[in-house]
Amino acid sequence: MISLPTLGRPGVDDSVLARIRSLDTAPTGFGAVATVDEQWKTRASAAPTPGLDGLTVLVKDSIDVAGLPTTAGSRALAESVPDQDADIIANLRRAGAGIVGKTNLQELCGWVTFAAPGGYSARGGSPRNPRGHRFPTGGSSSGSAAAAAAGLVDATIGTDTGGSILVPAANCGVYGLRPTVGLLSRRGALPITLAQDTPGPLALRVAHLAAALGGMRPDDHRRYLDALRVDRLAGARIALCLAGPEADAQTAWADAVATLLTAGVDLRPATTAIPVDGPSDLLVPAFDFRDSVGEYFDALPAGSPVRDFDTLYAHYRDATPDEQPYGIDNIEASARVDLSADRALRNRLRADEYDAARSVLDHLREVDGVDAVLFPGPLATFLASKSGHPAVALPAGTLPGGRPFALSLLATRPDDEQYLLDLAASWEHLNGPTPSACP
Repeated sequence: MISLPTLGRPGVDDSVLARIRSLDTAPTGFGAVATVDEQWKTRASAAPTPGLDGLTVLVKDSIDVAGLPTTAGSRALAESVPDQDADIIANLRRAGAGIVGKTNLQELCGWVTFAAPGGYSARGGSPRNPRGHRFPTGGSSSGSAAAAAAGLVDATIGTDTGGSILVPAANCGVYGLRPTVGLLSRRGALPITLAQDTPGPLALRVAHLAAALGGMRPDDHRRYLDALRVDRLAGARIALCLAGPEADAQTAWADAVATLLTAGVDLRPATTAIPVDGPSDLLVPAFDFRDSVGEYFDALPAGSPVRDFDTLYAHYRDATPDEQPYGIDNIEASARVDLSADRALRNRLRADEYDAARSVLDHLREVDGVDAVLFPGPLATFLASKSGHPAVALPAGTLPGGRPFALSLLATRPDDEQYLLDLAASWEHLNGPTPSACP
């Protein structure tokens, strides 16, 4: 049985809260953590079927943890306190993980506006990047990525709709896994669009990433951890995305490709275009947010301050410019949706997006014979989001000036998380552990 590595501090004890208080909440702290559970250690020791004993976890504040507010960064939800855990949190507890608290995030997982700085919320502000405060964290799982980079806990949980794990993980220099859509339960998590939403883990160590992913599943919590391999690079058949990285990352990208070739990776040119972005029509998430958010609110205790979309929208509609300085264009788009008249168009747009993405990946798998696609930075985001296939961000050093550089890998098959984790573990084994920003 594989043992979980430590991050240079004791396991399940009060040093976790002390570290958060020291690094995160001081005037010069990162602002990654929204709230902590002072009794987390007691709750962790009560796990009925421990398998991940000692794994400490912080959870994005759009996912329900019983007894702690789920604000999603919104002042409207400041007093919204669920009385039951989201399914993935209940599963982590059963596995023996300690749920330490919640992390800040981009407000409503980005569904207030995209004009705000990545990771910003009216309630929690903007978490700072532990790799350098001048570097962006990205969103929407900004606090989860920052907390992972600072080594506040072993693993953090984010959610990803259109890059909300992959982008912050890449920006903060940590591993981040966007699982196959539907692999993990989304009950108890504020939705944007169930066509693309998925929770997923972020961590400095691949073992912790694998442990957290398994812990979120309802059984066999160590399935990914105990199957982890570090010998999967040699012979791996991977297509190379030719979309270029940013100008200052050209050398780092070339070095990473050379490292993989030296390790024996069979990097192949793709015989089809690999898109890294696409049409910007937001009808699908605008429609889905309005259509599905009420079901999330319905599960909250009686007396919760917001019970439907209309009440939530009224908060934003009536907000002053000082309260919402970047506007509210996304939630306004949802308010304009006609759930009857727009449904057919929404379904057609979503089917077109999905079919186009899957056809690219089917071609890469069946014609080019590859099992994954390599991208510079978090550019796997678009295809992963639209296809629902799993993707992982890999830290790949730093650029001149200290900004983290990353790669991302996208599986050409759904449900291929173990293969991506093995590739990530092999990359980590080759290059050494990713250091915490705060040793």
